[in-house]
Amino acid sequence: METLILDREHGNDPGSDVPSIWVSVRELAIGASLTIRQRAWWLVGGGVVMLVMARGMRAWDHAAGEWLHAVNSGAWIGLARGLSWWGELHRAPMMLLVALGFAGVRIRKPALVHAALAGVLASVSAGLLANIIKWVVSRPRPSTSIPDGFYWFKMSWEFQGFPSGHAAHCFAIVGAVSVVTPRFGWLLGVGALSVAWSRFWLERHYVSDLWAGAVLGIVCGVVFGMAARRLAGWSRHVWNGDGRYTSRGSLGL
Repeated sequence: METLILDREHGNDPGSDVPSIWVSVRELAIGASLTIRQRAWWLVGGGVVMLVMARGMRAWDHAAGEWLHAVNSGAWIGLARGLSWWGELHRAPMMLLVALGFAGVRIRKPALVHAALAGVLASVSAGLLANIIKWVVSRPRPSTSIPDGFYWFKMSWEFQGFPSGHAAHCFAIVGAVSVVTPRFGWLLGVGALSVAWSRFWLERHYVSDLWAGAVLGIVCGVVFGMAARRLAGWSRHVWNGDGRYTSRGSLGL
């Protein structure tokens, strides 16, 4: 049986199957930075493709908007508002991540804890990046009377259309958790798509805004998800109570 000596100097808790939260966060940040350095050109290329595709989808944006005006009788507005409200990062998305992390602690599956932490870091990162891009690009929201276009470096709410922050942080969670624990990915994906639909239905974003936000989120999620998988070694070891971790062979997820 393979054993690992517990390193008390690195903040590990002898009564737990997982290293401390802060150690895990630090390791995830280091792993994410390593992934970014190793895949920098891929990430830059993906960003360029995202912008080009979003630009090319603008014709679809206005066609989708006309269709929405034709079919939207107000019957689904209440549902859309509810999904949009709960889709804020500090509400349902963060609650789900806290529940996932707590479940990982309770059933002693550190990979769940790492997936939750990766989801938190990815969603916050995606949200920050989305807000920066919004400020730079300054595309009007479809609900305003401002002609579509890029107006550059405007801070007001009306010019925060591209990309969708809701789509960014929701799909960041989907990407991060799916890389570590794929069985939960489809459920989170349904939730993310529902939130994205609500933002379209409420005319807060064009389709291309949602597309760009989703791509940005997935990229952030995969980066932190890959970092979390580097911590999977913790999930293959159980605390013996005598200062050692003993191998149990697989993630069991």
